[in-house]
Amino acid sequence: MQDVLGINWNLFELLNAPAGHEPVVDRVMVFAANDLIFFVPLLLLALWFSFATIAPNWRSTVSAARTSVAGDRALGQRLALLALVAVPVALALNIALGHLVFEPRPFVSHPTLVHRLIAHAADASFPSDHEAVATAIAAVLVIAALLIRGRERRNVSASSTVPARAYTWPGRLASLFAVLAVVLAAAIGLARIYVGVHYPGDILGGALCGVIGALVALALLRVAEPILAAVVGVAARLRLA
Repeated sequence: MQDVLGINWNLFELLNAPAGHEPVVDRVMVFAANDLIFFVPLLLLALWFSFATIAPNWRSTVSAARTSVAGDRALGQRLALLALVAVPVALALNIALGHLVFEPRPFVSHPTLVHRLIAHAADASFPSDHEAVATAIAAVLVIAALLIRGRERRNVSASSTVPARAYTWPGRLASLFAVLAVVLAAAIGLARIYVGVHYPGDILGGALCGVIGALVALALLRVAEPILAAVVGVAARLRLA
């Protein structure tokens, strides 16, 4: 256990050491640590509208794939809602872990060694709520992109008349959002260490809670599907989808 704690501290020290000495990097990291989390719901909002916006263009291009592409119109909405299901699950796991393992913030345990760039309450450090939220959404999008890609490969191999692009645009779009979400989650985690409010182990713990939250949300998909469909249907009638 001491070896693990030692590695955790050494990694923290390595990432936190430049803080306060690089003004430009400091400003970027402070922004990432404080404000980048607010770009995650904006990403979901873009996901919500993107599939419905692009689908009609592709549907009119290839009439033979109409049924498949029309079904993809609501795909972005379902993924966004599924990601929102994963977030409370991840946060619940975070709270449970925080009660089981109390770890003070780095600037509390090592006030003279930590370069702290942002104000923060001296509450529990493990695991990171920011990272749990960002990773829960990223994990849903990554898994969904992989599943969509697999479906597309099967459709392309089974069809000899419909161009591959008629089937592969949802996977490309889902992959784009997955990559953006992973970049956001990684940047948030790195920044929270850099500014001195989390250890690497806190970020890893939050990420693990996020992945579990995503897996739970996906496992509940069959149960949640009627609810997701109803929400998307209401949104469509209100011209919000």
